[in-house]
Amino acid sequence: MNWILQPLAFAQLGKKGYDGLFGKDKSADFSSPNGIEALSRYDQLTPYWTPGTQSLDVDQADQTFAQGKAAFDVGGTFTLAFLQQNGMKHDDVYAFGLPAPEHGAVPDLALAPMALTGVTLSSASKQPENAKEWMEFLSEKQVAAGFATDATDLPATDLGADAAKALGPTLDSMLQTFKGAPGTTYDPNLNQNIQAPGYEQNDVGDILADLTPLGRASVADTARKISELNQSYWKAAGQ
Repeated sequence: MNWILQPLAFAQLGKKGYDGLFGKDKSADFSSPNGIEALSRYDQLTPYWTPGTQSLDVDQADQTFAQGKAAFDVGGTFTLAFLQQNGMKHDDVYAFGLPAPEHGAVPDLALAPMALTGVTLSSASKQPENAKEWMEFLSEKQVAAGFATDATDLPATDLGADAAKALGPTLDSMLQTFKGAPGTTYDPNLNQNIQAPGYEQNDVGDILADLTPLGRASVADTARKISELNQSYWKAAGQ
């Protein structure tokens, strides 16, 4: 849901259509023609999931790919380092952002980064100036590039025109995923602005799993259930 359905729906429908999937208007939510279209497109993946996908945690899924038991692995930039730890050479991985669907509203889809790890200067630090200097040092272009290649992940620092040379082809291909205009960039950080107060992603994800990979619910049934759940969030919030 996080890494495929939502960016796929954004690319298929555009920002306005995507936002409507989570709104109060049933004529635009997942039970609408837009919602059916997005879920139908996502359901096309059903035949391609590795058996048992729904029961694997993140590490197990990555290991399945590293062991040659799967042809593709859905993950974040951090996935590359774990694959390398499990015996793959990162240059043997073809990394790319989620492709935009043919004839979608956003043909040149880009993804906005969402930071999962970071460094924070605590107000309780006994040596705040030293800590600040170290963080500034880590953020320098040359140091950030070295950290990125050693950790096999992308830094928050903008490496500028030298990024491809500093990072190498695999990490640079990931970096290219984040280059897009506001109207063509799916930004997961903004989802909370369009979802109802009290929205529970895991509950929606449980419904979605019955569609794919489990294949035990139809698109229409899935659309109806997600719509009903979404409307219940808006109602509970008094909106």
